[in-house]
Amino acid sequence: MAVFFEINEARKVLGLGEAASKREIEAAYLKMSLDFHPDRRKPKDRTEAERKMKDVNWAYALLKEYCSHSECKYRFTERAVAETYPRDAHAMRWAEFMADDSHV
Repeated sequence: MAVFFEINEARKVLGLGEAASKREIEAAYLKMSLDFHPDRRKPKDRTEAERKMKDVNWAYALLKEYCSHSECKYRFTERAVAETYPRDAHAMRWAEFMADDSHV
């Protein structure tokens, strides 16, 4: 399951804001796929294009999966992700608890 930090990073890879529709995600993916597809690059630039294309594919797959499970309006905020993936929210709260020494 995705956590907020992964979703936030994926959003940045595709150049999306905190609120993006499914259509905007698909449009960003298509644009970046055309820009960075290795077959559209000169041989000397293909290695970098392959790396960038892997990042774009990862980001799209993650956001597509998140949006298919999300009841919110595709908001990429920590609260929206926590509501979609409550287990991750619990893990974040536990990590915050463990980082705070006041309970000891």
